Amino acid sequence: MNKQIILITFIVFSLLGCNNDQTNKLPEEYKKYNSLNSLNTKDTILFGNYYLRLLFKSSEPIEQALLPSNDLIVSTTTKKKNSDIVKHFYKLDKNGKIIDSISFIENYKNGKEELLHNYLVNKKQKYFTTWPLDGKRNKINFILQNENMNTDRNTEKKMIDEIFSKAQFRRVDYDFDHVFETKKNSQIEENKSDTDNQPIIVELNKTVYIIFYLMNGQWYNFYTLTDISKRVSLDEVLSSRVSSNTLFKKYDKNKQEWAVILNKNIIYKYFHKIKGGNVTISGGGSSSYSTYWWKGQLFSNLIINKDTLKVYDDLYLDEGINLKTPITINKKEIGYLNRGQREPAEPLMFYSNKALDYSLFTNDEKKLYIIKEKDSIMSIKNLIYK
Repeated sequence: MNKQIILITFIVFSLLGCNNDQTNKLPEEYKKYNSLNSLNTKDTILFGNYYLRLLFKSSEPIEQALLPSNDLIVSTTTKKKNSDIVKHFYKLDKNGKIIDSISFIENYKNGKEELLHNYLVNKKQKYFTTWPLDGKRNKINFILQNENMNTDRNTEKKMIDEIFSKAQFRRVDYDFDHVFETKKNSQIEENKSDTDNQPIIVELNKTVYIIFYLMNGQWYNFYTLTDISKRVSLDEVLSSRVSSNTLFKKYDKNKQEWAVILNKNIIYKYFHKIKGGNVTISGGGSSSYSTYWWKGQLFSNLIINKDTLKVYDDLYLDEGINLKTPITINKKEIGYLNRGQREPAEPLMFYSNKALDYSLFTNDEKKLYIIKEKDSIMSIKNLIYK
């Protein structure tokens, strides 16, 4: 679906004060549904033997990764006024309790820390930590291989073949301004003084391919002038992106995108149209088109065992575009749903695992909810029960 999204750079709503005669009354059966948009962090909805709580909010999509130990790593983002970005990493045990956390300030100087293959990795500073796996925060340097491009071709080929066959994770980057330090040959320059034998800077005016990879618990950069782009498929590029840190999606090779895992426990019941109006959308330049949007609410059920969570989400329905979301009501596609001007609405997302004493849920990738049995929250405040 992402490839079909039209980038909206300017949008004019004419929803306010129009078509008031088309405003419908909400059917009685949906009046006891709970609003997801009104929840604040730690607010809770009780349903049957369970509760749902908003655990995290973020300025960017939240990442999740389940470790071999069944601890969960969650990554959220906070944007600061000085343009710095703060990445927060949390570790939850199998009961859903936060047992550790760590933060990192992202900027041009510091680079950024990514959650990759159960490690925190900083490609700019060339280090990684094993904090997700063992709680240790010490920085371990990358091993840089062939940085000076002085490995013979046969050895280089063998090393590249081994990386492509044995690495647990790999990604190919490109450097068009590669710079490295080297020393003058002391045998040739043996009569020169020590000051003449200082490191010198070498600049290459060629494309350098950098294979960034993980093997046996160590991260590496391998540098080469050999064009290896043909050995890297588009699927490999797309499937290894940071968006792969999610329990709610899987990579679809046919569509070449990350798609939401649809869950049969989620049932979309009704879209309540509140106000409709004509909308003019411009994609930049002189191109623009008009369509018809409805401001409304999507009512949905999530079934867990014999209990049902009943919630609704504030969304916009575009009836004038051919694109469809995978959201259906009574087996019928209802149209293209938007959260706002530039945010297409994803389907509701739910994740459960028998090894965990909780489940995860979200209506928005910038939020993460936890679902647990009710007897574990006797002391929780801000309960909502409807």
